[in-house]
Amino acid sequence: MLALVVLLSLSVVFASVYFGYQVASANFEQALHHSVTHSDELVDSWYAELNEQTMMFAKLFSQQAEYLDDDQLLANFDDELPLIVQERDSVTMINFVDSVTGEVLASSDPAEIGKIRSSMIGYDQANRAVNVSEVMSSVVSHQLFVVANGPILIRGNVRGVLEVHYDVSELSGLLEIEEVGEFGRTYAVNRLGYQLSGKDNADHAQPKRLSISVVNDCSKSLAVKQGQYENNFGRHVYGSYLWNEKAEVCLISEVGANEVHNSVLNIVKIIAFICLLLIMLVILTTYFVVGALTRGLGALQKATEKVAKGDYSTRLSVDSSDEIGAIGKVFNQLVESVSNSRDQMAELVKKRTSELEDALGKMHQEQKIFKHVFDLSSDALFIFSGLNFLQVNKAAVDMMGYDSKESLIKAGLAGVSAPIQFGNQDSASAARAHNELAHKNGSEQFKWRCQRADGSIFTAHVLITSIVYEGKEVMQATLRDISDQLICEQKVSNLDRLKSRFITGLTHIIRTPLNRIRWTLEAIETGDLSADSPESKVMLEQALDSVDEILLIVYNMNTALDIERGDLVLDKVSASLVSLALSVKQQFADRINKKSLCWIEQLSKDKIDPVEIDLEHLRRALICLVDNATRYANQKNGEVTISVSQNEDFVRVEIGDNGIGIPEAEQPYIFDRFYRASNAQLYHTDGMGLGLYIAKKIVEAHGGQIGFESREGEGTTFWFTLPRGDSFGG
Repeated sequence: MLALVVLLSLSVVFASVYFGYQVASANFEQALHHSVTHSDELVDSWYAELNEQTMMFAKLFSQQAEYLDDDQLLANFDDELPLIVQERDSVTMINFVDSVTGEVLASSDPAEIGKIRSSMIGYDQANRAVNVSEVMSSVVSHQLFVVANGPILIRGNVRGVLEVHYDVSELSGLLEIEEVGEFGRTYAVNRLGYQLSGKDNADHAQPKRLSISVVNDCSKSLAVKQGQYENNFGRHVYGSYLWNEKAEVCLISEVGANEVHNSVLNIVKIIAFICLLLIMLVILTTYFVVGALTRGLGALQKATEKVAKGDYSTRLSVDSSDEIGAIGKVFNQLVESVSNSRDQMAELVKKRTSELEDALGKMHQEQKIFKHVFDLSSDALFIFSGLNFLQVNKAAVDMMGYDSKESLIKAGLAGVSAPIQFGNQDSASAARAHNELAHKNGSEQFKWRCQRADGSIFTAHVLITSIVYEGKEVMQATLRDISDQLICEQKVSNLDRLKSRFITGLTHIIRTPLNRIRWTLEAIETGDLSADSPESKVMLEQALDSVDEILLIVYNMNTALDIERGDLVLDKVSASLVSLALSVKQQFADRINKKSLCWIEQLSKDKIDPVEIDLEHLRRALICLVDNATRYANQKNGEVTISVSQNEDFVRVEIGDNGIGIPEAEQPYIFDRFYRASNAQLYHTDGMGLGLYIAKKIVEAHGGQIGFESREGEGTTFWFTLPRGDSFGG
């Protein structure tokens, strides 16, 4: 046993010496590696700062360029570029270069203006991130210069390139921070092997060139390389070197070869001496400890086997205060703790199981209540995630016209939405936008154009809220069909417009007859009008006509209001339409004579049977039609034709003229309230557009039909039919 310990100890000595040498060497290599990689990070960070500063300049001038023309932009550069060089020590020169020709258009150094930057020709920002500027470097003599380029953008297009030159004197300060031990140093060399910065440069104004093979080896890849070589001061050194692609320099951390060898050798000697002392101590200790340890470990093994079988009452007998005794105490405490923890864990599992069962029961009860309320709600409810339905209620199935919940869920949001929503936005995009607002604000309300299973479209008010359903956060939508509400709102709006048109037309129409009445009364009052003079008779007749015109307007307005309210009441009697038509003709006799109109009557040879009509209302309908015919008949050789005929089912009345006619495009609207054809408004400015509307409603109230035939410039014939009563039919 003791011989084995000695043999193992010697092996440990040799192994320690060997590994000590390896560890010491590795420590130097690791220190060099860390130094050069950290230097690379410092250089990259320095370049990033230059890049960020360049983009700041470019964005600033891009914002100014939005509001300047080319001359103003160049004048602004001439003023601003020298100020930037004066205020920033790190900037040595700044130029504005045309990205098309590569010509320097403005510069902090006037000598640069007009020079060509061939690398800038065709500079394009396309497919680049907005905040990325191109950084390039060049080496001249023994100094490193950095040129950073930033695009001058106007509405996303490159107008030019901002070229900024930076001084790199602070690079030496960055690299001097990285020291490797007492003799190590970190510095940079260019492609030709000349030192550009770093420690010792002040003491050697003209250092030797570093072996070009080291530089070439460094520049072949971006990985850290290590090796032994002769540096540019003639020393044999160990070094780590790394090529920085941005600066195009080789970063080197090195330490002298003799210093490395001496340091490693001293470490190995110390390790060997310590190992020998430890071996002697181990041999002596082993002799006395092995026996006691063997006995204690045997007892510990037996006790451990009992505990492993579930006997937590097992304890070790502790008779000493040495390590074996301490192990025994710890073992006894551990077994006691495991036993107590086991009992506590069993109790805790029992308690948590009971709580979980209660929580599950409560959750199941809440889910039943939610499902019951969800299904019985009169509002259409949808639970969805994204564009997919997870659950719907019966009201939703009925509203959308589907035969089952499953078919509605399968249809999804796309199946129940019109392709285009309000604002001319597609349904998918609009739904995502509303969902985002609901997630952000907790809820969202809006109008939605829905599509039923049969393809019909209707408008619904939608409220979406965020809820938890089956353990997941989803959205619930509540829909209400507001189509009837929108129709009512549209009707109210239409009535408001009609009211405005009605008042405007009324004030315009009654102004002329009221003025005629006023002039007549004023002439009588002042004595200018003699009661026996012919002029007085004419003016009084005009005044009476004006009164009749106003009364007709009032009748038309009251009748239109009765029609709107559904209060038009007919007092029917049996009467002859022929007699009624001839009496209406007598009312317009003066106008017919004054306009020299030819009145043509076309009456059926057979006797026209009487029909049941409201004489007053139907007379007003005929007056409206005859008034139009006599008013718009041809001015030179005007004709007005009236005819009455009958067949087995109805009596037909026609009133025609050879006047201005109705434009074809306007004929569908001729019976609308307040509508007048455009040519009629030019021919006769007065009129409210109620006559034909009232005539149509009166005829339809009698169970008849009304229509017309017209060609613009040739005339119009209006007709209506009334059913013949059974007691008067042939």
